[in-house]
Amino acid sequence: MKSSLVKIFMRIFVLYHQILITPNKRLPSPINLKLSRRFEHLSSLKDDAPQVDTRKLEQVLSAAYALISPELQQISLPDFPVDNLYAAALILERNQEIPIHKLLYILYPYNTFLSRDHIKNVEAVLHNLNIDTKPKWNISLRGIELTENQAVVNMDINGKVSQFGVACGGRKSKSEMRGFVKTEYQALLLNELLLSHSVGDFCVVGPKGCGKSLLVSQLAALLGYTIEPIVLYQDMTARDLIQQRTTLDNGDTVWKNSALVEAALKGHLAVLDGLHRIHASTLAVLHRLVHDRELQLHDGTRLLRHDRYDELVSSGLTQQELEESGVKRIHPAFRIVALAEPPVIGTGQQWLSPEILSLFLFHDMRNLSKDEEIFIIKSLYGDISNPLHSIIDLADQLRKSEDSTLKNLSSSLSTRQLLRIASRMAKYPADSSYETVQRTFLAKFLPNLARRALDSASQKIGIEPPSKFGIFNREPKKIECSVKNGILTIGNTSTDIFKTEALTKVPDILFYDVPQHMRLLEWLLQDFLLGNHLLLVGNQGVGKNKIADRLLQLLNRPREYIQLHRDTTVQSLTVQPTVRDGIVIYEDSPLVKAVKYGHVLVVDEADKAPTHVTCILKTLVENGEMILSDGRRIVPKDMLESSGGNVSSFIPVHEDFRMIVLANRPGFPFLGNDFFASLGDLFSCHAVDNPSIDSELELLRSYGPDVPQDIMKKLVQAFAQLRNMADQGQLTYPYSTRELVNIVKHLQLSDAEKDDVPEHVKKAAREMNRKAFEERLKEIKMSEYDAKLYGQFLRAVQPQIGALRGVLAELQAKKKERQWSRHQTSGELDDGKIIEGLTGERSIYRRRTEQEPPPGSPPDKPKRLRLVLDVSGSMYRFNSYDGRLERSMEAVVLLTEALKGYEARIRYDMYAHSGEEHALELVRVDRPPENEKERLQVSE
Repeated sequence: MKSSLVKIFMRIFVLYHQILITPNKRLPSPINLKLSRRFEHLSSLKDDAPQVDTRKLEQVLSAAYALISPELQQISLPDFPVDNLYAAALILERNQEIPIHKLLYILYPYNTFLSRDHIKNVEAVLHNLNIDTKPKWNISLRGIELTENQAVVNMDINGKVSQFGVACGGRKSKSEMRGFVKTEYQALLLNELLLSHSVGDFCVVGPKGCGKSLLVSQLAALLGYTIEPIVLYQDMTARDLIQQRTTLDNGDTVWKNSALVEAALKGHLAVLDGLHRIHASTLAVLHRLVHDRELQLHDGTRLLRHDRYDELVSSGLTQQELEESGVKRIHPAFRIVALAEPPVIGTGQQWLSPEILSLFLFHDMRNLSKDEEIFIIKSLYGDISNPLHSIIDLADQLRKSEDSTLKNLSSSLSTRQLLRIASRMAKYPADSSYETVQRTFLAKFLPNLARRALDSASQKIGIEPPSKFGIFNREPKKIECSVKNGILTIGNTSTDIFKTEALTKVPDILFYDVPQHMRLLEWLLQDFLLGNHLLLVGNQGVGKNKIADRLLQLLNRPREYIQLHRDTTVQSLTVQPTVRDGIVIYEDSPLVKAVKYGHVLVVDEADKAPTHVTCILKTLVENGEMILSDGRRIVPKDMLESSGGNVSSFIPVHEDFRMIVLANRPGFPFLGNDFFASLGDLFSCHAVDNPSIDSELELLRSYGPDVPQDIMKKLVQAFAQLRNMADQGQLTYPYSTRELVNIVKHLQLSDAEKDDVPEHVKKAAREMNRKAFEERLKEIKMSEYDAKLYGQFLRAVQPQIGALRGVLAELQAKKKERQWSRHQTSGELDDGKIIEGLTGERSIYRRRTEQEPPPGSPPDKPKRLRLVLDVSGSMYRFNSYDGRLERSMEAVVLLTEALKGYEARIRYDMYAHSGEEHALELVRVDRPPENEKERLQVSE
């Protein structure tokens, strides 16, 4: 037995990152050890780039080591990625006219993630080393020639022409993207990306909608690359990024490679979209792949860098032997490109950590300037009309504003959104830009401060409300809808009726035409015909589903429907895995069916799902691409042949596929996620509001023809007042047309139908209500007189209690974070426990639950509140003049009633002062009043 044992000799290497022990003390840093090896580092850089002037290498090295000096470490600067200096040396070898500052900024983009004070510190260090922070920078591409193994690039940098090779894809013919209009800035940035691509992986950081994906697609087209789009999201695990467990048709369990691994093996361009969303612990799995071009897979397979693999082959091993040993070759053309939005300085969204800085070379991308956007729009859509020009002026003003409110609003007018508006105005000219601006910003649902700021900025540009028509606070003109000879006409817009065999999926609903809805339907039809995907945002009950279904009913378009919720995951949004007869079967979700068959996908309650889940819709809406959780891939039809790989695993996007997304307004009382802020610029956005008074009356007459007209008018006016109070924050729920229609339906019933309830049932209900009230008073030892007195105070402050509880409810909703709970008996199938499921284990599911904090974590500190009351003699003496004592008692009732149920979140106490005592304790912090009796005693 002993002879079968094998001796092993093991060495363990521990890698760690420096952490703070106390605010002023650190563990010994590896960087301090590197300081003593500066000259060794210089020698290494000379070996990497022997053609580069040594003085330039010394300058780069001096700046890097200065930025990691102990003096700068004391101000908490992120570590400079010293180990990436070899990339700077290689870029410098391509052309020695590249400014030193440009090289350092690619490695350490300090303007992106540092505060202003820290930026000044970094630039002071560079100035001391005689490094110009605003150097001359002219770079132009002379030409690209694709050869068998690489592309030869001719580039002019600051007047010096150089030639160097870069990796290229499998397609040996370079091409320009359709519809891509190159500006001078984009050409400059594209050339910079070519430089970085020649030495390694890179990341493009820029605001949403500025054109990051388009620029990378253009780079791939020039170099003949096939793109593997990989959308990153917050819940993504290392297994999702590398390999997933699945089963074959016969029930055998296997590991399935992810898109990233497939890109590495085939030499594709892996585009990681959303680097700022993914958790740092998941991203750590990429470190070895990026730095060493090696990767250990879950199934035991090992991916090796191409030169190391070739060395094994040249040493005598055959490719078949290496394949049997689980060793595979990473294609030399494989590259990773990451896309991310800038970190928010001074908040918890500072994702650009030292670990991520060491992964990539970084390039900033700004929004296009006003002149650049005008050039692109003219190239694509011809002359610019005055309304469109005013919208471009507004976008430019918002971006340049120093006001944080206006700057935040500028993201709604991204370059992507401006191009969509230009496309619409080219086909359907508009006399005024006001309504377009209102729809684009969803101004109806902006906070009051932001709405006033937007209106003020619009008026400065000359964007004024139209004088006659529009849905914003005025009655629209009468619009007719007709279907004749197979042609649908709404207002001035016409189209052919769609012919489909899936008639059972075409909505058939009861819908009454009112002017406001017809105007909205015409806008939706115009955007639909332009090929845009639609986003309808509005309060609950305003008719979003009705309007979407009516549009599809008129067009005769089949519908696929999916409703999202708080526990929706990326997997459940695309496919639904189930275990059947010991085999995991992936059933297509409505989304995949709509893409396959060209149906219209209606995504309801989109604001309920977390934004890091719905963000996977980005590549589908923008490029028509998506990778499903079962490994299949949705691609545009024109990319089907050039995508590479197994064509049977591709799902071409049907040309008739459209998406209509429905979402509630962000914020309270719906407590949803802000879908519009995350993905709004990908859609043509429309605000769905309650109908105006005249339109609402016309609608109600259709539902209740026998209801008296004066009663209808009173109801409409009452609801208009309720909605106005909700807009002012006095009410928590914005009463919608749905509730009003239900009231009218109730009134439409005859008195005989309403009274068709046996008298003994009514009597029993009244008796039960009376007994419940008496038992409640006995329980809290409260007399009927006290209950009446307390009710008097309560009624006086009831609206204010509702408003305050609304604020507290919104605060409470942000407290808990839902997390994954594994080993559940129901929920979503956990792909990490598939094998256990095949053996009969039942706890193979996972669910999103509100988990308790881990043991040892500090408890959240509640908010502290103290109310100080005046109980001096003057309160009684002058109460008959100004009611000051009654108002104080009402204030006590207001506070105690509003804080009821929030004691764990807000701890409060009450003290009073009089002429004799300055601290009379009324409510202890650990003993808030529990019922009406105690609250009345405090107020008395």
